[in-house]
Amino acid sequence: DERAARAFWARHDAEFGRNLCFTGIAGGYSILNVSAHGGHVGILSGSIPADGYPSGEALVRRFVAEQPWIGDEVFGGSRAIPVRRPLDRLTDGQVIALGDAGLQVYASHGSGIAVGMDAGRTLVDALVAGRSPYAWSVEWQRSEGAALAANEVFRRFTQTLSPAEVETLMVRGLMDARTARAGKEQVPPSFELAEVPGKVAALLGSGSLGARLARTMTTMAAATALYRRYPADPRRVDGWARAAALLFREPLTRRPTPSAPVATPTARP
Repeated sequence: DERAARAFWARHDAEFGRNLCFTGIAGGYSILNVSAHGGHVGILSGSIPADGYPSGEALVRRFVAEQPWIGDEVFGGSRAIPVRRPLDRLTDGQVIALGDAGLQVYASHGSGIAVGMDAGRTLVDALVAGRSPYAWSVEWQRSEGAALAANEVFRRFTQTLSPAEVETLMVRGLMDARTARAGKEQVPPSFELAEVPGKVAALLGSGSLGARLARTMTTMAAATALYRRYPADPRRVDGWARAAALLFREPLTRRPTPSAPVATPTARP
């Protein structure tokens, strides 16, 4: 029902068909995007179905039930995506964990396809060049692994946010179009030097929320530094892994390897 659909967009002060994004609807780590084009409606959702929160699929079903102007489903689907820092060991002899199997996922929005494909490409390049799987994993952990580990820290922070806190971060300029674009492009946000004083002032003026964000940023920097020191000697990985577990406040147990996987938190889009 296009007339009712246009009324829906109008209620949200948006141009018809433009992407509408509802965040924090089922815990801080949740989202529901709605768009319209060519007589069809597109709905994309995701959440971490824990602590009583519904899955992304359930959010879509609920939204469709609440909006009678949406017609019958044309196509769709859902799957679980692991959201956790990368495995401590991506290789075990000739066994190699790639993509979801290696927890190679951009955790803050549960995206692993591009990361996994890129990891596969760099692995092939390394093997063709005569390097060992472990040598590839060292280089990957120190670069891409460092970025993903820091992003997992931010994911944990976002999971604690309420809709009001998200709004506060946006109003104060701590989350803006540039940071959103960086997230979509899966790269760390960057700022001009002249912007730093304003960001610091906004951080200090955000009370306990600002303090939480500051701690998160500090831990992100520590995670990046730790992963960039991933050991070139495989015999030192266990000690490195213990340090990582302490930083991420994880149990000091043997982390999974490609030969011994373990269940992980999941986002269900």
